Amino acid sequence: MVMEGGELIARYAAGERDFAGVDLTGANLKDVFLDGINLEGAILDGANLCFSTFLGANFKNASMEEIIAQETAFVDATFENANLRNAIIGECCIDGANFKGAILEGVDQKSWSDGYIGVNGKFIGD
Repeated sequence: MVMEGGELIARYAAGERDFAGVDLTGANLKDVFLDGINLEGAILDGANLCFSTFLGANFKNASMEEIIAQETAFVDATFENANLRNAIIGECCIDGANFKGAILEGVDQKSWSDGYIGVNGKFIGD
């Protein structure tokens, strides 16, 4: 099911949390709070997630190629087996996030060790 970012935000505000498998290619999810959202198997390729909060979100098996996430909170989020190839991720909080089996090819992980990203967090990679 193809969905625009605005529709997802409206349905989330109405209490819906399960968006497994939706196609949000290129969606604008900037500056939103989507805590506890289920995006398992969703397609978020090229989506803008900047300045948003995804506490405890489920991105398991999601396609997230070339997403842009700057100053985004992914605390306790699951990215297990997600495809984050060529994602732009900077100054994000990933404390407690699970990246087991995630594809991180082309992601600049240098910024994941100090500053905002991963400080006191558990990075579970390959």
